[in-house]
Amino acid sequence: MDAEAPVTAWISFIVRVSRMPAQLAGIVERVQTGEKHRFEGAAELCRVIERIVRGELTPETEGE
Repeated sequence: MDAEAPVTAWISFIVRVSRMPAQLAGIVERVQTGEKHRFEGAAELCRVIERIVRGELTPETEGE
C-alpha cells in the first residue's frame, strides 16, 4: 500500500424498493449506523445517497 495514496473509506447501503408499477420508491439504509431515509424516484435515490456520503444528511435532517 502506498503511504501517499488517498485513503478510501467505503460506505455500505441497503436499498429497499417497493414494487409499485408507476413509481420507484423505498428506503436507503446505511449499514454501519442503521440510519434510514425514504426516497421517491431515481433522482431522489441518488440525492439521498450523495447527501449521506457528503455528511449532509443524518436521521435528524431527513426531509430538509
